[in-house]
Amino acid sequence: PRRGAAAPTAAPPPPSAAPGADAEVFERCVRKYWVRPGREAAVLCSLAGHLPVLEMAGEGRAAQRISSAYLDDAEGGVYARRLERNDGATLARVRWYGVYGPAEVVAAVLGPRGAAHVAPGVPVGSAAASTAAAAAAPQAAAAASAGAAGGEGGQPPVFLERKVHKASWTGERSVKERGRISQAHAAALFAGRAAELARLRPGVVRDTAELVQDQALRPSVLTSYRRVAFQVAGDASVRVSVDLDVQATDLSSGLALPGKTVQFPYGIVEVKLKVDAPEWVQRLVEGEDLVPVPKFSKFLHGHASLFPAQTATHPWWFAPAPGGGMSCATFAEMADRFDVFLAAAGHSWLGGGVVQGSDDLRSCAAPAPAPRPRFSAFCQDSKAPAGGDIEAGLKPVQVQAQVAGAGAPQP
Repeated sequence: PRRGAAAPTAAPPPPSAAPGADAEVFERCVRKYWVRPGREAAVLCSLAGHLPVLEMAGEGRAAQRISSAYLDDAEGGVYARRLERNDGATLARVRWYGVYGPAEVVAAVLGPRGAAHVAPGVPVGSAAASTAAAAAAPQAAAAASAGAAGGEGGQPPVFLERKVHKASWTGERSVKERGRISQAHAAALFAGRAAELARLRPGVVRDTAELVQDQALRPSVLTSYRRVAFQVAGDASVRVSVDLDVQATDLSSGLALPGKTVQFPYGIVEVKLKVDAPEWVQRLVEGEDLVPVPKFSKFLHGHASLFPAQTATHPWWFAPAPGGGMSCATFAEMADRFDVFLAAAGHSWLGGGVVQGSDDLRSCAAPAPAPRPRFSAFCQDSKAPAGGDIEAGLKPVQVQAQVAGAGAPQP
């Protein structure tokens, strides 16, 4: 284990800031874990034995591509406040869904050069990227000029989301709110024209746009990953998602000029509960395939990884690197309960409530019975099919499709 640096300290919480309410509001008990390398298929199959794969209407695949553009000020103030876990610390992001980010959405929101970025295996600036950008340009122009709300007129939906952290001493849970916006409005936000959204009806979208304008927020970090979600359609009391191929990209130079991309080395499991954890969930998270990483954040991790020179304080899952500086801890280091640095850092950053190597699901509210769909031959063998397309092997599993028109993809 890596040692030798002082553990970060948390700043005292400032006065609270109450979140608003509108559109969709998500208030759940969330726990996050890293997946042991090479055990992604086994985890997916274990989950498929208890919950159906939730296939979103129109996707046609078990996996869904999710892209999120996070906004921050020039000094990284949002990162600092979220890292300090100040009560009321607010995060704004624009999110869109698609297997690999539909070209018309990506091109309209990120600009023609950014369209190629979210396509796996297509490096920005390459000949393939130029070809993809040229192909996406017509859709970009059409989407940007259309003022219709995202998701209407054949355009995939775009969401403006606001996450508000509530400190544990308040007795309240953190809340995420979001509202659907047009692609033209997303482009305006990214171009520093948040005032254009001030004409919208009162609610989370207008309030978040005002936050973006008042704090001079701009694109900072783009995250992109494949998500397989397990949930009974229409019942979000127990939801487990697995994120694979997680990437973060530097957007600080503008959306049309995305910078370097870093790859997160592990799959991420998120357990989201509105009831007490069923026994099978508890067994899964206490097994050897997962290690708990309380309060893990793709945004915080992406910022610390992409902007090391501007990062004075790191998330607690970073540790001193052998060559100097800080880097992400390994799975083995996170699983080592005797790692002095990580144990102290986690205890300090999390306010003494949860220490490294532990995470309690029992505090989350009566167990709900979960259906047990059939296992496919793939899941019985716990092996990925040829080509490494892990989630493709889940297709033979009984899939419960979301009722058409029942709502947008769940986060």
